[in-house]
Amino acid sequence: MKTFWSRWLGRIFPGGLFLPCPECGQRTRRAGTLCDNCLKQLHWIDDAELEFIGNDDADAATRPWQQAAALFYYEHAGRDLMHRFKFQGHPELARPLGILLAAKIRQLGLPVNAVCPIPMPRFRQWRRTYNQSELLAKVISRELGLAYLPILKRKNVSAKQALLNRKQRRRNPVGSFYFGRKHRIDADNCRLLLVDDIYSTGSTLREAAKVLHKSGLASLWIACCAVTPHR
Repeated sequence: MKTFWSRWLGRIFPGGLFLPCPECGQRTRRAGTLCDNCLKQLHWIDDAELEFIGNDDADAATRPWQQAAALFYYEHAGRDLMHRFKFQGHPELARPLGILLAAKIRQLGLPVNAVCPIPMPRFRQWRRTYNQSELLAKVISRELGLAYLPILKRKNVSAKQALLNRKQRRRNPVGSFYFGRKHRIDADNCRLLLVDDIYSTGSTLREAAKVLHKSGLASLWIACCAVTPHR
């Protein structure tokens, strides 16, 4: 049965209430979501291709996570979208991207019960004013009802991954993660989802996973918005 407010809005907006897309400003039906036109421009990753994320140097049996969830390739419109989100001061894009990623996680049936973002070095986060992975993880936590566990911290020693070549990126994050004092995890019952914005070589997620596994955590999954294509 329609409420008074839904009937009232239906009279004012007979075609439905439309809100601006946070990427292009075109009309969309849900606040903070991307419009159909922006979604069509992205090069989406097939579910079958997700199995190969993390198999760059190892097979699925030896990679440090069970499965990955990702949305689109980091190229063309996808690259432009992530640049706006990450480098051009548009934290509001965390909501539509987080909603899409949560839907993908739900579709894949990942049996996670907690989410942890990849942290940024403190000084770098102060300069940018936000950590895009943290914003994504919070949206996913709300959408899926997962515990939010920011249990990792990052030292101010590693260089920016975006400024390095592929070989340098693999070495750069080594030794840069550690556990924060305020958070503890139940390693036996925690099924953790580790969230980052972009998967390139996987070195950042691998190094973070190494620290998490040292704590005794047995079950780990990863999620990211974009994946750099290697052709």
